[in-house]
Amino acid sequence: MVFSSSVAAFDAIAQTYDEDFGQNPIGSQMRHRVWEACLNVFKPGDSILELNAGTGIDALFLAEQGIHVHAVDSSPGMISKLQQKVNRPGLRGRISYQILENEQIADIHEKLFDGALSNFGGLNCVEDLSALAWSLSRLLHPGARLIACFLNRFCLLEIAAFARRGKFRSAFRRWGKGGFKANVGGRKVWVQYPSVRELCRRFWPYFELEALEGLGVVLPPAWASARAANNGGFLRLLSNLDRRIGRLRFLNSLGDHVLLQLRRT
Repeated sequence: MVFSSSVAAFDAIAQTYDEDFGQNPIGSQMRHRVWEACLNVFKPGDSILELNAGTGIDALFLAEQGIHVHAVDSSPGMISKLQQKVNRPGLRGRISYQILENEQIADIHEKLFDGALSNFGGLNCVEDLSALAWSLSRLLHPGARLIACFLNRFCLLEIAAFARRGKFRSAFRRWGKGGFKANVGGRKVWVQYPSVRELCRRFWPYFELEALEGLGVVLPPAWASARAANNGGFLRLLSNLDRRIGRLRFLNSLGDHVLLQLRRT
């Protein structure tokens, strides 16, 4: 099971998620980077499994590219929002959905998938990533890719932002042993922040790391985007710089998120 009763928390934000985060300017910049990674490995006609799919923002984009998506999420509220979108013209039959926790994917009885996606930290709420890696490996073809966007353990800009205001406990909250209680929809959800090395260890031997990119190395965290949103030119400059720096060795593990491309062994 997940660290906390997160279903109620994500149900609470489902109705406004698209407006609050889906349209967040910095969140959107990061999401487009995830989409680029997806399109590098997923092709039209592929069938992929999307974990913690939320309201279906990513599923819709991939379906528009001719990719079939089976979207799962533990929140009935999130799946309800996704359900309202799947009958758009041209998408019929390309998106299926299921209310299911990430830890329960072994219950999926489908043919093997050509790949998998987990975006924006959904897997940070999974306690036993090794068990999930095993379950996921049984659902993917050998050689299939998993695109996984995790909340990073070491976010340089977040540390600096909180430390400048004297909030040192918040500055180093991601370093706490065993995780951190995050506020989601007014409820507490336990989130863990494993390092990149720890992530690779937990997914091995079922998956091996092929590529790593940092998201938000110089781009502020999404929660701090108000000032950047008022200056589109500056935001584009930061985004382009973040794209370059986020691919550099050592610097790629200093962002708000890390984007991993893992191959099913």
